[in-house]
Amino acid sequence: MAYRNGKDALPKALLHQVQRYAAGDCLYIPKEPAPRKKRGPGADIILRNREIREAYRAGVPVRTLAQRYFLSPQSIYKILHQ
Repeated sequence: MAYRNGKDALPKALLHQVQRYAAGDCLYIPKEPAPRKKRGPGADIILRNREIREAYRAGVPVRTLAQRYFLSPQSIYKILHQ
């Protein structure tokens, strides 16, 4: 991960807001997680796995699916073989 200066990466107004809370601190800002649908946890996994299988059948590579769903390629292969 490369270091970027906040004044080069953020709009000035946002930089001032961040400085109010964390001036001088080193921050890690993660990417947004995949959006979750509002259902029970089991339903989310079933729906996600179905989407993964359909995307794979449509030609989406395993590596792309792993990145899209924040899973390892091995996990994608397990889902595809279920």
